[in-house]
Amino acid sequence: MRPMGVTAMGAMDVPTDAYAFFGMDLGIAAPYHISQASPSRSPRPMTDFSKPVEFLEVEVPPEHAGQRIDSYLPRRFNWRSRAYFFSLVASGAITVNGQLVKKSYRVRSGDRIAIALPASYREEFDYDAIPLEILMETHALVAINKPGNLAVQPTGRYIRENLLYRLRHHYRELDAEVDPCIVHRLDRETSGVIVFAKSPQHASILSERFEKRSARKMYLAIVHGHPPTQGSIDKPLLSTTDRHVIVDPAGKHALTHYRVRSLHGSYALVELQLMTGRQHQLR
Repeated sequence: MRPMGVTAMGAMDVPTDAYAFFGMDLGIAAPYHISQASPSRSPRPMTDFSKPVEFLEVEVPPEHAGQRIDSYLPRRFNWRSRAYFFSLVASGAITVNGQLVKKSYRVRSGDRIAIALPASYREEFDYDAIPLEILMETHALVAINKPGNLAVQPTGRYIRENLLYRLRHHYRELDAEVDPCIVHRLDRETSGVIVFAKSPQHASILSERFEKRSARKMYLAIVHGHPPTQGSIDKPLLSTTDRHVIVDPAGKHALTHYRVRSLHGSYALVELQLMTGRQHQLR
């Protein structure tokens, strides 16, 4: 079972006639319908890679003194691996206090580290090539129909190609006072409705709603078979070391209420109410 329509959507092996029968307008949601959420917001990277960046500079704080430079940098810039910074040190793209260093160099408190970034970071990124479908917008928030295979936030390989930076590019040309902030997330592969706050102040308010579970979260899903007219799924979910989620007595409490809305062939359209927010709970 995977969430559809009003919420997080993923690729499904469902015949097109099932979609036609249910008459689902995939991706349109009422303003109060919020897709699968994570209540916490991670801090944004200090550098805004939605614009061309030639250099990164950082001053080593006292608590990191003594670490090898190829160990310190991936901790400081966790969107890249140790091997990546190893290669930059080896190529002479990194200097400390204006001097080239070896990968074995141990940083000192107050060291000024400068990193010359590869050409891919120094060039303009074509954000207009990323689809942006705005479903609803107020002075405080904007609801986006996120396409699949698009990261929500800058991380790893997607430090530039992500929805947050697409929004920043959009408002940079439209309204420079808008500062899009992440309130909740969808997996990169997942499509569906996602909400961004338009300022850090509004992000705090919206995040608090998620934390207090005052945000209403309703989902639609197409499932195989004909479940009972209504009921609840109350199963503990456990995240495994290989990033899978399984039903296990040692897992965390996960509760979902459901109601069957219509049937078609061997499929059912089910309305889901998420009472907890476990990883992959609806799946």
